[in-house]
Amino acid sequence: PKEEEKKAEEEEDEPKPVATLTDEEKAQRFRKQAMPDLTSWVLGTQFTKFSLPEAGEGFEEIRFSWAQAAQSEAYFKAWMLRQKILNRIEELQPGEWFKAKMPEWQRAIAEWHQKQADWKDPLKEAARKA
Repeated sequence: PKEEEKKAEEEEDEPKPVATLTDEEKAQRFRKQAMPDLTSWVLGTQFTKFSLPEAGEGFEEIRFSWAQAAQSEAYFKAWMLRQKILNRIEELQPGEWFKAKMPEWQRAIAEWHQKQADWKDPLKEAARKA
């Protein structure tokens, strides 16, 4: 028991380490996590529905604790644009314009393949040379 008491007293006498942040860590607004909060699939299906709160939505008060409203909006807009570039949009569906243009494109491709086949055909090549 006396040895345990000595160890406990020695531990109490030692100064406890103090955590300090580097300038880079102080400038970082959001902590990087080993595991993301959302999977890439969930983020890809839901991020288009993300928005900042607005007074018209019935909130009594809107506070931005880490930046002013204008800076927060600029950051959010930049983040959304980055997500549009980086994330796969899982629920993307072709629009009416695409549906109208796709058959035209398929006809043009079929014509080009037929012309190529005709060009490579030895019988038609002989007829062209004659």
